Amino acid sequence: MIQLIGIKDNTKLDIREKLSLKESTQKIYLNKFKDFAEGIVILNTCNRTEIYFNSSLYGEEILRKVFEELKWDLDLIKYVFYKKEEEVYSHLLEVVCGFKSRILGEDQILGQIKNAYAVAKEEGALCNRLQKLFEIAIGCGKKFRTQCKMYEIPVSSASIVTNMAFKTGKTKFMLMGFGEIGKAVCTNILANKSTELLYIVVRNKEVLKDVISDKRVRALNFGEKDEYIKDVECIIGATSAPHSIVRKENISKAMLIFDLAVPRDIDINVKEVKGVELYDIDEISMLDDENKKLRIERMNENKYLLEDALKEYLEWEQLRDISSLIREIKIKGDEVWMERFQSFKNKSSNEHDNEVAEKLFKSIVNTYTNRAIELLKEERLKGSDEGCLRVIKKIFLEK
Repeated sequence: MIQLIGIKDNTKLDIREKLSLKESTQKIYLNKFKDFAEGIVILNTCNRTEIYFNSSLYGEEILRKVFEELKWDLDLIKYVFYKKEEEVYSHLLEVVCGFKSRILGEDQILGQIKNAYAVAKEEGALCNRLQKLFEIAIGCGKKFRTQCKMYEIPVSSASIVTNMAFKTGKTKFMLMGFGEIGKAVCTNILANKSTELLYIVVRNKEVLKDVISDKRVRALNFGEKDEYIKDVECIIGATSAPHSIVRKENISKAMLIFDLAVPRDIDINVKEVKGVELYDIDEISMLDDENKKLRIERMNENKYLLEDALKEYLEWEQLRDISSLIREIKIKGDEVWMERFQSFKNKSSNEHDNEVAEKLFKSIVNTYTNRAIELLKEERLKGSDEGCLRVIKKIFLEK
């Protein structure tokens, strides 16, 4: 059974921090879950922790099993939602198209879902059902963004914080972390000509080889950052660190600070420093932007794409158990035309005639096998395939 466990909407940040997963542990959990789940995909972002899986366990039993494996406090179970089968399919489609994002229509979730799917695939943690579901969902997300022309009104936590920084005249920045969100922040900062300085704090400076050629950029490791904080006007935290890495004692002047990380990169006590403005991810998500109304209109106009994708997956589910029969019909069809062609070839020495005959035999047989397969699919989707199955087996598979 396809199921989903995730954190409820509007759960406070301090609770989400307790239910977040370290990026470094994602592969470990994927392999641990193989003991009781046929397939699993873990989606873990700054605003979302969701576990999609296919398992024979369900309900209260699977909830407790997941909490046990992740070492989550069972007292926090009230902050978690549970869905199964068609509820999961609809939820994933809404997530991938940005309907479930705190920043409606934000453009990073599609990439995050693609990455979660790729990691699960790399670890051999996918089953056929989850693989097909995520393939359709990712395809829907791409089509939705293109058809909505969301590229004309891009929005993300990265764009919101950098736009606010530039509007308030900030030109000197420190960016901590260079993952997907960090890269988006970096791109936005360097695209603005007013930027004078950008410190990027990373564990491995090698990851900055593509941006370090820009004279405004300087690479720092985490041990160096405290020395250079005094040089900047705006700090943006976007690491996957399990604890705060900027504290009150590190800040000595007025500053604009954005914390995009979960768990938080910036200790909340930093707010006590005179002149400091600190925004965590929830506060950033609430910052309105000029294009919100336009995004809502475009997204609602194209919501039918989600319905089409859901229908596609449900049809695939219905046809899945006759896929082996379809393969048998195709194999039998190939055997028939190859046998007939071989008989013709044995009697003909003209190479040109043989080529024409091969194409003709193959085309004739494929025309009828493909029509039989389409008819079988049509009857299965209508729920009246029993008689059709019997006739097709008699024609194609019985001697």
